[in-house]
Amino acid sequence: MSSNRPPQPDPGHLPADRCEFLAAAFQSNIGIINPAEQQKLHEAVVAIPGLGGVGGTHLISLVRAGVGNFKLADFDRFEPKNINRRQPLPPPHPLPRRGHRKQPR
Repeated sequence: MSSNRPPQPDPGHLPADRCEFLAAAFQSNIGIINPAEQQKLHEAVVAIPGLGGVGGTHLISLVRAGVGNFKLADFDRFEPKNINRRQPLPPPHPLPRRGHRKQPR
């Protein structure tokens, strides 16, 4: 008999708050996959060579699905010729402020 409860990671190697987070974060996956399969995703290791247009998109999708471990390799650099294939990252320096801070009431 299959349970529709979210996966409960082994508390022997994860702090309780982390177990609660994982159960809540991937609860919507249950029904598409079962809790044992979700646990396997959490324990899986996925290698992604290249984080450009395809690799970066796959990385984000796999993280959202609940894959817990990655081996990543990308020897390219962020340059104008390939920036359109990269996942957005925070800029290396702060952007100029726009607007004003809200004043407390």
